[in-house]
Amino acid sequence: MLDLTSIKTYYDLATSKDFWLEMNPDFSISNRRKKVQAFTLEPQKLHLVEEQLKEEGYFKIDEILPLDEMKRLASLVTKVRNENWPSAFAFVYDESWELFYHLNELVSRLLGQGYHVLPAFYAFYVEPGAGNTGWCPHRDRTRQVTVDKQGKSISLNAWIPITDADPLNGCMYILPAHQDINYPNNLTTMGVNNLQDVRAIPCKAGSVVMWNEAVYHWGGRSSKYAGHTRLAMALAFQRSDQEPFETPLLKALSLPGFEARLSLIAYQMLRYQAQGALSPVLRELCVQLAALGEPLVVHDQGGPYFYDGMGEYTGSRRTAP
Repeated sequence: MLDLTSIKTYYDLATSKDFWLEMNPDFSISNRRKKVQAFTLEPQKLHLVEEQLKEEGYFKIDEILPLDEMKRLASLVTKVRNENWPSAFAFVYDESWELFYHLNELVSRLLGQGYHVLPAFYAFYVEPGAGNTGWCPHRDRTRQVTVDKQGKSISLNAWIPITDADPLNGCMYILPAHQDINYPNNLTTMGVNNLQDVRAIPCKAGSVVMWNEAVYHWGGRSSKYAGHTRLAMALAFQRSDQEPFETPLLKALSLPGFEARLSLIAYQMLRYQAQGALSPVLRELCVQLAALGEPLVVHDQGGPYFYDGMGEYTGSRRTAP
């Protein structure tokens, strides 16, 4: 994606806080704890959310986040991309993390007080055009039990469109859990038996979609007739009464340090490099940035799993970076 002539030059830029602040002077990189108003749902709506999550594995809440904040974040992601950096680098800035503070009361209700933030996030940028798509059909987690014996979710992915998402610009598609014969106990098997079971999830900017990490889903293909680029941000959470699915776990309502953010961003690109189509130069840059923080470790069955420039591996194959 990047036309780099010198890894050192771009490494120096990436590790310069001043560089990022000059790129987006209206945004911040700090260790502050900003108070963000979490939304609340009336009891009847909350009950329906819990019911749908348990039965169908996902839910959507329409247009509940501030539209002006969505516009600001859309401008941020667009600027990062226009400067020829991968969209995931939007998470250098406080505001990308603080977006998910709005979900605190809801996540606390669904996963319990003291829930953890998983080191699993991304910023999506799907331009108009038939050659552009969201991520291919997948489950976020296939080697872990994601529901307890009562059918309640252990981990959740939150996906927030910061521009309107519709079928023309590649909205999300989900196979509801109750229509998926492989959910939740045969997660390595993918596919859809009946295409009529698949549900499109068009969303207005500022909506919230959350799903159990085992749910089968994907981003659609865009069209040249799409009215605008589809932008979205995602972050995952898990209950604190279970062993960590991934480390380093992050504390809710707190900001990682600057170098930790760079490391985590780099690890996202290394772990998702099949979807992100990393160039060799960008891959090497990510390896260098990843070394600034703790190794990302996924504690799934058959693991632990690590990530480097060659992708995913277990401890028996290579030494962790």
